[in-house]
Amino acid sequence: ASLASRVYESEAEFDRLGLDRNLRTCLIVMGSQGAGTVNQHLENLCNHYEPDDFQIILATGPKNYEDFMQHIHLKGKHIHVTDFVDQLALLSKVDLVVARGGASTAAELTAFGVPSIIIPSPYVANNHQYYNALEMIEKKASLLLMEDQLSAHVLYTTIDQLIHDDVALMEMSNHALSLAYPDAINDIIDVIKDTVHGTR
Repeated sequence: ASLASRVYESEAEFDRLGLDRNLRTCLIVMGSQGAGTVNQHLENLCNHYEPDDFQIILATGPKNYEDFMQHIHLKGKHIHVTDFVDQLALLSKVDLVVARGGASTAAELTAFGVPSIIIPSPYVANNHQYYNALEMIEKKASLLLMEDQLSAHVLYTTIDQLIHDDVALMEMSNHALSLAYPDAINDIIDVIKDTVHGTR
């Protein structure tokens, strides 16, 4: 079964994070190991911005969580900082995701049709996260923010504008779904079978 066709229980994760089910939600996740350079901008975002009619889940990554928490003073109740999230449990419920440009992330975002802001890591081989993101940007499924142009202000204002734009979110969601390969695993199995049986 494809990712999107499976049923993922999101209620427990919403409860664990203390989320308001009546607010639009942006998930910021920089991968299982976090991203030290981006986390500095995220610290500034937490310290200087507070959404009033939407909420942000900010997953720092386990190795950065304690240091991150020492540098922020959360004023409001609509930014939820955590060391990890059950991402698949949240993707069917969130309105927007901010993430790196890894292949697995791209596959999940397109499978669930989630609008996204992609910040490609410049520290990966052959700049492949940028090229992953480029296809999603060209198909209007995502917005691109380059790390060397990033700031807390740029990120927050981009999130704020997009999460309130119903038309843009719907169009991005539809474009993301158009990029999905929900039957990819079955196609791979068919190729293997055909190869084993000598039909390819």
